[in-house]
Amino acid sequence: MQKLLAAHLHTLAKSLDYGITIPVSCEAKVRFRRDRIGRENVMVFLGKFVTNLTIPDYLGIGLSVSQGYGTIKRITESSDTYSGEK
Repeated sequence: MQKLLAAHLHTLAKSLDYGITIPVSCEAKVRFRRDRIGRENVMVFLGKFVTNLTIPDYLGIGLSVSQGYGTIKRITESSDTYSGEK
């Protein structure tokens, strides 16, 4: 999952002409669930990730972003946020 997310972020950075000088990396903590998009059953994930790429809030990444999937938002560090433990 982390490799797929990093690949999506790398594609995003290239499409926005970010000057990428180091490889895009990320560390994710997610859970999967079944959902429906229209008449199709799909697997989606909910969770948090940390990356070395600065991304604007509410940007969509991945597939089906026009339906609201893949929307991201920065969270501030607190006791209940993802701290990198597995």
